[in-house]
Amino acid sequence: MFKKLKLLSGTFKGNSFVETLNHTKNYLLSSVANEGLKFVSIPVFTYLLSPEDYGIINIFGSYVAIFAILLVLNLNGAISRYYYEEKEDFSQFLSFSIALTFSVFSFLIAGFLIFQEQLASWMDLPVSVIPYFIPAVLMGIITSLFRQVFMPRRETKKIRKLAIAETYIGFAFAVGFILLQKHELYLGRLKGDVAIFLIFGFIKIREVFKYTSIRFKFNFSHLKYILSFSIPNIPYLLSGLILSQFDRIMINNMDGAKDAGLYSFAYNIAMLQLMVSNSLHYAWTPNYYAFMNCKNYQDMDKESHLIIKIITLSTIALIFFAREIGMLLSSSGYHSALNVVPIILIGHFFVGLNPFSKNAILYSKKTYITALLTLSAGILNIVLNSIFIPKFGYIAAAITTAVSYFYLYLAEIIVAKFVLKYHIFSPLRMKREFIVLGIAVFLYCFLFNQELLSGIVGVLVKLIIVLIAAATILSDTRNKILQTLNKL
Repeated sequence: MFKKLKLLSGTFKGNSFVETLNHTKNYLLSSVANEGLKFVSIPVFTYLLSPEDYGIINIFGSYVAIFAILLVLNLNGAISRYYYEEKEDFSQFLSFSIALTFSVFSFLIAGFLIFQEQLASWMDLPVSVIPYFIPAVLMGIITSLFRQVFMPRRETKKIRKLAIAETYIGFAFAVGFILLQKHELYLGRLKGDVAIFLIFGFIKIREVFKYTSIRFKFNFSHLKYILSFSIPNIPYLLSGLILSQFDRIMINNMDGAKDAGLYSFAYNIAMLQLMVSNSLHYAWTPNYYAFMNCKNYQDMDKESHLIIKIITLSTIALIFFAREIGMLLSSSGYHSALNVVPIILIGHFFVGLNPFSKNAILYSKKTYITALLTLSAGILNIVLNSIFIPKFGYIAAAITTAVSYFYLYLAEIIVAKFVLKYHIFSPLRMKREFIVLGIAVFLYCFLFNQELLSGIVGVLVKLIIVLIAAATILSDTRNKILQTLNKL
């Protein structure tokens, strides 16, 4: 089957896009493993843990994402970018980056432990969870190092295998430790995370060290490169967390844990779309830098358009079938949240389009621009949530987040195209995708959100609409596909 797909994809662009699809498959499988387990774990963990315990774990996870950036000042964030410079001293740069990262971490984590009671009070978490931040944050740092070494090298099978193993073994450890824990059951989940760190943290760092150099020394040019790329990127990374996490935090503060849980469930269903777009972008990024380095804009646009078509189709398919997926993966108590999934998916659609302009900004090495733009989108999201969540509940958070993502999409296009004057894929070439998506959203709202069609008839109508959308979006490539199929 994959041989046929390879031949079919080769029609589009030599074997460059074929390679992108092949690596996308690996990223997608690892994403499916991770996100799929999230869905399976929802009923399991909500059965084993009280809402309070479940809340502590989720808040803990949000802070881990923040501390994995702040406690090392994002000094590990320039590795993959330096790889694309295609310089011969990458191993020395990697060694210096690792040494610098862990030196800063060791210094800051000491203060973290000294003031753990104050931190626990500030974060509104039990003091007992504070020490668990050390292995959790370390695991985040090591995973980042691992991905930044192996993603540019396109060793996606290694990433996929470790991600799948880590996810499912981690789930088993977490359930086992929770069952063994008599009090403070949330600690059982965190103990499971420690076990995973001891196993997979060692495996990942061992793999990373294979590409380091023993003969490295302080290099001022390396330090300058790291600081100029990584430090300005901190606001951007934190702003991304504001866009993805703060809506849940604000719902919890304003409307309570139940609504925050329902919104989180809806958000996790919509994450299926991000799995597709992220997998495509992870696999295609090396192609982007290669195209930009040799100014091959024609082929870059061809591949960009193909990726956009896939992102659009995945969005449409999930808009129509997210309810069925959500009902299969949850108990009836969660079903009321499924109405907001299509709104979240619209926001994720623009997230999938962002890299086509954001990559140009990153290519310019002016990371402070992406930081400022994302920060402004995060601030916009917080302001809109503060106004509308108290009035309309968590459905307002879905809408305001989609609006914020759309704002970020437009802002990055304007900066990349008209300020930095880099070549980007023109949104005007996406008229067909925007029109088909708009019609699909209208049909869903009219036919299914109002429950005019349901049951088997409704599913069949949804399938027909999705197939028509696919045929329309792919119509300009249909002849090439048919010609290739005739040769198979």
